[in-house]
Amino acid sequence: MVQSQCNMKRPEFLESLGLTMLQGHLDRRSSQPGLPKALKRMLNAPGSSTQGMSPTKKQRCIVCPRSKDIKTLSHCNFCKKPCAKNT
Repeated sequence: MVQSQCNMKRPEFLESLGLTMLQGHLDRRSSQPGLPKALKRMLNAPGSSTQGMSPTKKQRCIVCPRSKDIKTLSHCNFCKKPCAKNT
């Protein structure tokens, strides 16, 4: 479509294009068995295909030396602090 024919700005177009491309995958994913109920509800919610999905932030490991600057998504089972080696 030519820019003069479209009233949508580029960022809006790219966002809608991405969501449109993602919708088929989300539909297939929501029908898979073994998916947590909360995730199924979020995928099936109308108009909120990616809302509520926030990426988990990596945190610096408290066990590894700071000079290595190891960042991890896992946490200690006891104290819930970030650590690369699960204890």
